[in-house]
Amino acid sequence: MTLNVGFIGVGGIANVHLNNIAKIDGAKVAAVSDINAQQADAVGRKYSATAYTNHYDMLEREKLDAVYICIPPFAHGDVELAVVKRGIPMFVEKPLAASVAEAEARLERAQASGDP
Repeated sequence: MTLNVGFIGVGGIANVHLNNIAKIDGAKVAAVSDINAQQADAVGRKYSATAYTNHYDMLEREKLDAVYICIPPFAHGDVELAVVKRGIPMFVEKPLAASVAEAEARLERAQASGDP
């Protein structure tokens, strides 16, 4: 059985995680998403993964067992909620929010979405 891993955001620190997943027997980088199409395509080619510029498309089309979220702090929120709604385990790189209140509000939204 192969663990199919998706990545949302493939710049900067994502490269460390991409390389580590690629080294694990039984795991593979299956799909990547980045708003920078050239970056997504280059990383997709490097890991033989399907590349997307829209993470919602990736989440809808791919059967993923886990997702790494490697996006800037200001972009967090809806991305994680989309993953939670699909019941996919995730690893989040960087803070989820700029404040505790914002993080708590996001937690409430995720809990309100219900467990799939």
